[in-house]
Amino acid sequence: MEAVASIKRGLSSYHIKEQGKAVRIVNIKDIQDGQIDIANLVTTHIDETSAGKECRIEEGDVLLTIKGPTFKAAVAMRETSDLFFSANILAIRPNSSLEAALLCSFLNSEEGQRQLRARAVGAVISSLTPKAILDIPIPMLSAKHQKELAAYLALATEYRSLLRRELELSEKIESSLISKMVKV
Repeated sequence: MEAVASIKRGLSSYHIKEQGKAVRIVNIKDIQDGQIDIANLVTTHIDETSAGKECRIEEGDVLLTIKGPTFKAAVAMRETSDLFFSANILAIRPNSSLEAALLCSFLNSEEGQRQLRARAVGAVISSLTPKAILDIPIPMLSAKHQKELAAYLALATEYRSLLRRELELSEKIESSLISKMVKV
């Protein structure tokens, strides 16, 4: 991966202060199903050093959780740029030869997860280092094939998101009907 991407580390606790610039931070729990859930982000204060600014998310970054039993990846979209990310996450910035959506899909795939687990260290809590991630071989496709596959993957992600919302709505309707039935 080193030939097609660079890596930035997340915001360490050293930069978190009681006063300073208020920022919203993406943490492990905020990355789900290949997306960043911005609804419940934690707000904290940071010092405004260059190190703190390095932890700012940019559109197209692939955020990868680096601690825990499973590793999760998500692509930063326009609405997530200017947020910050925690030390439990790395931002992988693909260069122009690699589509961010494809890198994210690869990292979330069975093969990508196998590659990540093989490089993880730690007996109790698995964790990844930037060097270990850069050592992962990334399958490369032509630019045309990458764009086509990225478009398909975007549609598939949107479809899964719609299915999740439909399931949530169905569960709410079911719960409401049962509540009304019990009150009768």
